[in-house]
Amino acid sequence: MSKQPNFGKSLSGYTPLSAAVLETIGESVAAVMSSGLTLNNVTISGGTIDGVTTGSSSPGILYVTNFYSGQPGIGYTGCFYGNTVGKSACWDPVTATWNISGNLTVTDTSKFGNLQILNNTLSSTNPNGNIFINTLGTGVLNITAPINQTTTNGNIIFNTTNGTYNLNSGLTNTLNSGTNTDITTQNGDITLETGLAIPLSNITFITTGVSSVTVTTSTNHGLVTGDKVTITGTNNGTDGVYTVGTIFSNTTFSIPVSSPVLSTGTVGTVVKHNNIYLTASDSIYIPQDTLLTFGDVSTLSTDGTNTILDTGTGNFTVNGDLKVIGDTTYIKSTVVSIDDPVFNVGGIDPLIVDDGMNRGISGKYYDTTSKLMFFGRNSSGCFTYIPDAIEVSPNVFTGTPGCMTVGPLTSTNVTITGGGTITGLTNLTVPTLNTCNITCTGVMTITGTSGVNIVSPLVTTSSHFTATGTITGATGVFTGAISGGSSTITGNTTTGSLNVTNNTTTGTLTVNNLATVGSLNVTNDVHILGDLIVDDTITTLDITSTGTANVNNLNITGIITGLPGITIEHLSITGGGVVSPAAAINITFINITSSGIATGVLPNGTVDGFIKYIFISSSVSGSSYKLTATSNLIDIGTGTTASKVLTFKTAGYSIVLMWDHNNSHWLFINAGVCIGST
Repeated sequence: MSKQPNFGKSLSGYTPLSAAVLETIGESVAAVMSSGLTLNNVTISGGTIDGVTTGSSSPGILYVTNFYSGQPGIGYTGCFYGNTVGKSACWDPVTATWNISGNLTVTDTSKFGNLQILNNTLSSTNPNGNIFINTLGTGVLNITAPINQTTTNGNIIFNTTNGTYNLNSGLTNTLNSGTNTDITTQNGDITLETGLAIPLSNITFITTGVSSVTVTTSTNHGLVTGDKVTITGTNNGTDGVYTVGTIFSNTTFSIPVSSPVLSTGTVGTVVKHNNIYLTASDSIYIPQDTLLTFGDVSTLSTDGTNTILDTGTGNFTVNGDLKVIGDTTYIKSTVVSIDDPVFNVGGIDPLIVDDGMNRGISGKYYDTTSKLMFFGRNSSGCFTYIPDAIEVSPNVFTGTPGCMTVGPLTSTNVTITGGGTITGLTNLTVPTLNTCNITCTGVMTITGTSGVNIVSPLVTTSSHFTATGTITGATGVFTGAISGGSSTITGNTTTGSLNVTNNTTTGTLTVNNLATVGSLNVTNDVHILGDLIVDDTITTLDITSTGTANVNNLNITGIITGLPGITIEHLSITGGGVVSPAAAINITFINITSSGIATGVLPNGTVDGFIKYIFISSSVSGSSYKLTATSNLIDIGTGTTASKVLTFKTAGYSIVLMWDHNNSHWLFINAGVCIGST
């Protein structure tokens, strides 16, 4: 230690020493300290300690207010040693570097240039500063913890000029973007691949079940609900492709089955499907002249106008429905096979207007010249064959009908137009002559041993119409207008009946010789301007006659206008059904055929003073009929027409009403029903 004269503090209470004495004391102390003097509990205030070791083999404590080593521009090495050999922290004044062989613990903010570390946050301190993490040479930055990257302003950029970018995950990788996401390569391929390690699980047990079964595997199946799996090699018939249902554990899950599984299974394998999905809210675009290659030879491409699918020598298979939407579909094949036994034309949606188009098949062939043929439904609704057709407008064909060669022909209706004839027949069996005008200049006679049906808009004779012969075990039906002279229907019906409907005659219609076990049914609106003469039984619905009606044994079940009597209707309804009585029929009989509540609405009357009877003639157990009167029935108690419900609980319930046309409401005459609001 070098001596410093005239340095120190005055000793209080003592006479100051002379300068010579002080110099002598300083030299003595300096000499002693230079020779290795040990001082304990010494406080040195001010001055300079130069070339001194603080502490030796035994550590000591040095308290200083400010600690400096060197001065600006002149630095010295300073080291702090740990209790373990090799652990130290040393300051290198040449490189201005702290060399720390050990750990560095900071509890608050640490700043390193423009970087700041606070708690778990690494940030830059300069405005808009970047943070770079670089490795030396081919070193790799490894991050083993999860990464959650969030930014509200800026980009995420991965650049490598001589390397690869790998994104590996044991679960799901998600890449989301607010606008566009571009994946490009300057000179190379982009590969999307899945199923590199297809999970395969061995099955140890399969339960029985009606709509689903439970599968148990020997190892972790790694499935989630909704996964597609293929199950093979089972011994209870459950091989197939399934959608995973409920996950019970990492070795058990359920699958739905289309038919009951009646036996358990103990073997098999489960393979999870691995797919690549390309999903867009609108379209997925493939550039022009870019090929999509499937396998080795099949390609799909577009040349800007057409889409071209080339399968080479293989097949193009569609599993599922194929819908082609366009103006024209060409199939250029020498053989076309369709399994569907019914070929639909005209679209799949119900039509709401008549488009005026034909329905059928057209074809081209050669017969001295190129020709077009058509067969199918024409605009008039008939099936036609036109060998030399002209398409006058889209899907509308005209031309002369062609010939047809068939074997035995069974037809419900036959129409002959254009003066055509039926020739070459020994016998013609026609149960119904329909939609044709039958004209006879003399007596028209139809003789048959089976049912004869004439459903014609007009049968005209200059004399009369006669049907003779035995009509046995069948029903003779004469519908349409019979005009000309008087017409006679004579037959001998033993077990059947004879029906005459929709007839108009200006002469007399006579029906004779009906057996008592048969019947004559004159139905619908039969307008007879002359006389109606009927022997034996007649059952009629609607007869309007302005002439004389001579009827024996009249059994009326309908309306007779122009003749005295009442009108009757029989209504049949199931429980839960809806049926309402007619307003202009006097008597309504209702038959309820099954349990439940049948309903109806009471209509307004049409004739002043008209009497209406409503009866429940039969019903089954647990059935009833509720008739709603909406402001058109006077209540006996209140005298108002408030809406009410008439309940007919069982067979035998009835009501009798009279219509007051001036006040537009019904009046009770007699009531055998329950009256309420519901």
